[in-house]
Amino acid sequence: MQANLYGFESKAHPCANGTCDAMSQCIIGMQKQGVRDYGEDAYGPNGSFIDTNAKFHVKNEFVSTADYQTFWKLRTILSQNDSEIVMEADCRDYLKSLSDPIEGGMGLVLSSWDNTSVGEDFELDWGQSKQENCDAASNIISNFSVKQGGSTENMPDDGEDAKDGFLKYVIDIDGNTITKYLSTKEWSTAETMESSLTISGNNSLFLRDTEDHSSASIFKPTIRGGSISYDVDVSR
Repeated sequence: MQANLYGFESKAHPCANGTCDAMSQCIIGMQKQGVRDYGEDAYGPNGSFIDTNAKFHVKNEFVSTADYQTFWKLRTILSQNDSEIVMEADCRDYLKSLSDPIEGGMGLVLSSWDNTSVGEDFELDWGQSKQENCDAASNIISNFSVKQGGSTENMPDDGEDAKDGFLKYVIDIDGNTITKYLSTKEWSTAETMESSLTISGNNSLFLRDTEDHSSASIFKPTIRGGSISYDVDVSR
């Protein structure tokens, strides 16, 4: 998240082998989404929703599926008095590589930095002039709170067919209907129709969170003290 009097933006930067994406492909902010949904004067000094001359509240949500296995959406909520701005983005493919690191593998950093070079373009046009330096700048962050759960939603079907070698399979997890994937063998056949699976002989299918064959993609529920139930038809 980055913000000042004239702009607000949240975005994700997945990393691989120690190198993070310089240009995020999952951005939610006032420049586009905020202006589209709430108007050009919604955020800023004396803004109609968020007046940046006064304190306001920020909630960044890292939305996962109900089983906490797949991180798929960013949501940011800005609120002040009775006004609220909600911005979100479904970035399921781009956020895939962050599902594991975000679960206890990342630290939190609070910072103040110089953007006089406009290396980050996230401000709305309020007729402000460019500052030569930020020597006198400061900000206040208070009432910092972390909630380790609760931001979950069923990930809607993307409407596309599964990749070759995979099948979409709808299952119930703690009362939530969730689409998972089955990886099938090349030498056999299987087919699904929503929550029904038909398996031909000599086949075994791993239930997965995503459409890849890595061990990290395998769906691993926490079922100690839980249960698994299903209907079976062996008459065929």
